[in-house]
Amino acid sequence: RKSGRSTLMFESVSSQFQSQLQSLIGTLSQTSPHFVRCINPNERRDASLLDASACLHQLRCGGVLDAVHVTRAGFPSRYPYSDLLARFHFLAPSRDATPGLSDQDKARAVLVSPLVNLSQELFRIGKTKVFLRHHVIERLEGARAQFLAASVECIQHAWKGNVARRVHARLAAGFLARVVSARQLRRAFVREEMARRAEVARLEKEAREKAEAAERARREEEERRRAEADRKDRQDEEERKRKSREEEEERSRLEAAADPDAAGLRRAENFVNSAQREKEKRLLQLHARQASISGASPDQPPPILPSISPTSPAPGSPVSLCSPSSVSSFAPSDEGAPPPPPKTPPPPPPPPP
Repeated sequence: RKSGRSTLMFESVSSQFQSQLQSLIGTLSQTSPHFVRCINPNERRDASLLDASACLHQLRCGGVLDAVHVTRAGFPSRYPYSDLLARFHFLAPSRDATPGLSDQDKARAVLVSPLVNLSQELFRIGKTKVFLRHHVIERLEGARAQFLAASVECIQHAWKGNVARRVHARLAAGFLARVVSARQLRRAFVREEMARRAEVARLEKEAREKAEAAERARREEEERRRAEADRKDRQDEEERKRKSREEEEERSRLEAAADPDAAGLRRAENFVNSAQREKEKRLLQLHARQASISGASPDQPPPILPSISPTSPAPGSPVSLCSPSSVSSFAPSDEGAPPPPPKTPPPPPPPPP
């Protein structure tokens, strides 16, 4: 209520609503309003809890999904020519060479450039804006990133080449000194390497010579031991033969003293056996020589040896020591046989006790 000279003014509810509505309309007309659809993430109103089924149900009921489908079916991306050319003008460099083109022609040149290569169905040219279908702006951004990467690489190549040339020019001043130093170092290294290899070769040669000398000494020692063992074996064999011969002579002498006929028969048997062994030995040597000449195996059995005398008794048959025929049957037929010893008289009987 306003008082002034007893004058009263009242403001009704309808007048207050009308004034607020006019103020709101004036504010909206001065701005670019954007409507936001709010949804509840869950029915319990808990923080950090999202119920996907409830959110999808709200979006379907509110018509948001249908609005998105309708928007995607049309041209959802809309850009003024100034914004589009300011961001993607370098995708169509041919437009700069043709002066006097309008914004519509420049925008068309950007969209149909080889880097973007859009068909007419993916965009529309308006009076103040260009209308793009879904995912077209992603293709524009990809082409822009590719062009910028190629430009950056070109700039890097030029800069790195300039830096490398400067470094090369700075290093070329002392190139001759470095070459001389490198040659000297290489020659010193070669000399050291040759000396090292010569030392290694000398050590290897000494080790090899030592090993060969040790091997020769070992072989000589083995040969010496083998020769010593053979010499001892021959001496033992000769000693054994000598003792056997002495024993045989002693036994023959005793037998001859006891019974001259039996002693002669024993000597004849011994001579026959020695002759048989000598003949067998000769036949075996002849057989081995013939086998080596003919290429046959020397392991084949030798031929059967013939008997020395056809009148020799069969093996195992008894021989009478007192029969002269038995003594004559064992008599050798060779001319080099020794004569029988002379008969000595029997020793006298011992004196009676």
